[in-house]
Amino acid sequence: MTLPADHPPVKAPKIGVILMNLGTPDAPDAPSLKRYLAQFLSDQRVIDYPAWLWQPLLRGIILNTRPRKSAALYAKIWDYERGDSPLRLILGDQVEAMQARIDPEAEHVIFRAGMRYGSPSTTDVLQELQDLGCQQIVMAAIYPHYAGATTATGYDEGFAFLQKANGWAGGELNDIRAQWLGQRREAIVPCAFGIEKFAAPQGCPADGLRIKGRMHVRGKANGNRVCAGAFHERAKHD
Repeated sequence: MTLPADHPPVKAPKIGVILMNLGTPDAPDAPSLKRYLAQFLSDQRVIDYPAWLWQPLLRGIILNTRPRKSAALYAKIWDYERGDSPLRLILGDQVEAMQARIDPEAEHVIFRAGMRYGSPSTTDVLQELQDLGCQQIVMAAIYPHYAGATTATGYDEGFAFLQKANGWAGGELNDIRAQWLGQRREAIVPCAFGIEKFAAPQGCPADGLRIKGRMHVRGKANGNRVCAGAFHERAKHD
């Protein structure tokens, strides 16, 4: 279809990819650590105490003592030559390497780094990708295994933003599941390390997968064998 000459520019559809990590403070000083820890330790995926109990402790004691100590530790590992946190620098290097390898000109795929806490925040990056014309977005949490306090909280933040920005509802997830079940699959085998006992009640699947180095078939769905996964270590809850 040919657009009228006076039609406003239409951005070519692109795919946005966010490499997601937990987060890091903006600087190795007490004010920056206080902002970072306030956000991090207020997440109920991380600390699941009731807010009425936890927040007075956090605001009244922890945030007035912990930031200075944490800042001293961050100062020991801070990359002063490049002027930033090692975690943010490494993630940025990974993003640049993937962009250069897959789509150097970013004509079709745009890679970005996103942090659950601190900057660049996942929500800010999602907004940027939408503004750049990305109609498909891949959120890739780069953790060695799933846990509620890492992977889940990152996706929570991203999905909440997209739902609010685009009016998405739970139906999309059902559509994806229906499409998957309509295709023949032999197996899905997620592989991970073990987790600590305290993390299991927060939605970490390792609690129910007491397996080590082998595939465990949980059942079938429309002829598709669905596998639970293989762990390098047992879930540590004995």
